[in-house]
Amino acid sequence: MTLSYFEIWRGIDNLAAQKGLSPSALAQKAGLDPTSFNKSKREGPDGRQRWLSMETLNKVLAATNTSFLDFMLLAGDQPIPGTKAAHLPLVSFSMAAKDALFDENGLPLDSISGWEKIDFPCVAKPGMWALEMTTNTYAPVYPEGCLLLIAPQTEIRRRDRVVIQLMNGPMILGELVRETNHHIDIHPLTTDATGLSVERQQLAFMARIVWASQ
Repeated sequence: MTLSYFEIWRGIDNLAAQKGLSPSALAQKAGLDPTSFNKSKREGPDGRQRWLSMETLNKVLAATNTSFLDFMLLAGDQPIPGTKAAHLPLVSFSMAAKDALFDENGLPLDSISGWEKIDFPCVAKPGMWALEMTTNTYAPVYPEGCLLLIAPQTEIRRRDRVVIQLMNGPMILGELVRETNHHIDIHPLTTDATGLSVERQQLAFMARIVWASQ
């Protein structure tokens, strides 16, 4: 399983955008020279392509809590050779926020109306579904028209971006700050957001956002 030169740099750009960073800020976050990912540094003076070393890529993935599979999703817009496009359930944000379309684990209830289907070129993990943003509430991070890939059965760690569904309440997109046996603390991804603490008994489910279109 390999990535081309262009896919690797697309992955870097998409990862930076997903984390709300510029490529320069992403490089700094990984402990690298801020100019490391500049467009001008991606080719040598003679026009030869400059590839990222595995050491550099590993630093970036560690600094952003990103798995290599997640990076593959960010890097590629074509199916990985030998695989077919995943046929994923799709729901709009406005519909997901109103109707009970999920089980207690955040998995789609196919028997409930409101779900559509979308062919997504990736290696899909079990239970993945797609969320289409139909509001600018979360712009500029996730503007209207943005497509998110949600993985309910993927491990969630601090600073991961997540979607949470409250019992008899709204769906909220945010960054996980802290998790205890009694509370989930997140920072909503809205421009005027302050920290939000949710009691576990109020939480229907929480799932990780593993990819976002730009």
